[in-house]
Parts: sequence; C-alpha cells; structure tokens
Amino acid sequence: IENLFGPGNFDYTLVHTLDLLIARRNNACTQNSSNLLVKAVRIVVQTAPDCDNDGTPDSEELDSDGDNVPDDCDGCPFDAAKLTPGACGCGVPDVDSDLDGVLDCNDLCPGFDDNLDCNGNGIPDGCEGLQDCNANGVPDVCDITSGTSEDLNGDGIPDECAPLMVPFCFCDANAPCDNTDPFAGCTNSLGFGALLSGMGTASVSGDDLVLTMSPLPVNQFGIFFMGSTTGAPITLGAGQRCVGGSIWRYPALNSGTAGVIESQSIISFANSTFPAIGQIQSGATWAFQGWYRNVGGPCGSNFNLSNGLMITFAP
Repeated sequence: IENLFGPGNFDYTLVHTLDLLIARRNNACTQNSSNLLVKAVRIVVQTAPDCDNDGTPDSEELDSDGDNVPDDCDGCPFDAAKLTPGACGCGVPDVDSDLDGVLDCNDLCPGFDDNLDCNGNGIPDGCEGLQDCNANGVPDVCDITSGTSEDLNGDGIPDECAPLMVPFCFCDANAPCDNTDPFAGCTNSLGFGALLSGMGTASVSGDDLVLTMSPLPVNQFGIFFMGSTTGAPITLGAGQRCVGGSIWRYPALNSGTAGVIESQSIISFANSTFPAIGQIQSGATWAFQGWYRNVGGPCGSNFNLSNGLMITFAP
C-alpha cells in the first residue's frame, strides 16, 4: 500500500476487502478544490491460516512431523503421511498390498487372498502350506474333495499330478499253457509270474521313475518296452503281450543272482535316446511291459513276459 501522506509504516489486520478514496491537497497553501489530488485504493488482506482459531497462525504452531499441519489440528502429529488414524492407526499405512480387500494391518495371510479358505478352517489357504500341484490356485485336497480333480488311488495327490500307475494284463485267463498268475505275468519256471512295478514318481521334471521286474530266473537277460496303446492279450512265448502301437525298447539288463531287473530312469533315457515320437512328455500315457529269457520255462518256450503297467505322466 502506498503511503500517500508521506513516509511511515502501517500496522493493520484486515479480513475483508476495503475500497478507499484518498484525497490530499496538491498545494498546502491554497484552498482551491482544483488543487486536490484524489486516488482510489483497494486493500485486500487475508489473515494467516489458524486451524484451531487460537489466534496464533499455523505457521507459528508446533508441527512435529513437518506436514504443514500444526500438531493441534493433526490427528497423527508424528506421521507425515496421515492426518487421521484411519483403519490401521497412526504410523501404519492403510494399504492392501495383495489386493484381496483386506488391509495389510489386518491381513491374516499377506501375499495371498484371505478370502480363499476351501476347507473352511478359518485359515486362508495361502498360509496353510497346502500343495497345489496343478497350479490352479486351489489346494490339492480341495480339488479332490470338490471333484475338480480325481484321485483314483486315494494318495491325496490329484491324478493329473500323481504318478498314475495302473497295472494291467495279469495272466488270469487264456494263459498259453494254463500257467496262470492272477497277480502278475504268466507263471515262469519258478512257479510265479513276473510282476512289473514302478518306483518313484511319474513327474517328467522329477525324472525319478524306475521300473522293477521280479521274480525272474537268475542271471537271465530281460528288457522293458513301452507302447503307445494297449490291446487284448496276445500269446507270446510263455506269456501274453498287451502293449501295442508305437513300441520302444529299453536296453537289455541281467537279473543277476537276485532274480530282479531294475531299469535306469525311464524318462531321461527315452527323452535322450528315442526320437520325438517316442519321448515322454507331461500329460502323455504310455504302457510298459517286461520281456525276459526263461530257458526251460513253461509251454516249451524259452522266454516270458511280465504283466503291464499303464503310466500317465505329470509335469
């Protein structure tokens, strides 16, 4: 504001707009009105913010967290990010990092959806450490219970992930020379049929599945073979072959003094040795069977076969 009446300072506090018409004589020695100098002045003065109306401007009040809001008006005077406690209180942000609709400060299972509790035990699925082998976001036990996944062997692992090994082709009928064994292949010179079984899992990435065939005559050679299809038993030597389609043979092995033949890893061997059509992939089903020498065995034949084993492979 220009001081029209000479040097000096004005001390004032105004709240409203004030329009002034200020006049002074241009020549103090004359009374002629034509010598008046007139100026119009508008003065607008705003008082400094005072959130608590205590007469002290906010800028002069204590502001512990430096958020430009005085402590007297700040619901969280020591938390620059909050003016009110909110749901989580001062010093704790009201955020939902895993976007499950539950704020982090109340989240039972950070990083997982608190609303997913398929077994209804009050603990979010993500915090129970339950297996989810098919990565569908639902624990295996709940997939099985709801019927989303089958578990034919009742081992608690969905069949699409488990080593689904189904034995078949037992020599319980139509044996070549009445050498039946309803629990294995056809009877050999030991009086028993050779049983083919799998050890490990059918996981392609795990690659720990081996096949075992016993009891066999000692120190005799045998092989495992796999086929893409199965069919009705066909007499072959003293046994029955049920594996067909595209057939792939594994290396010959000896039964040794224990009368047992055990394979190396069938997955890695197939995938490193056989062409693409004979390689084992996740989701594929292959039928396996064993062939072995049995000199002087039943039916006047010098070889026999085990039962079959159908395996569906998992990731």
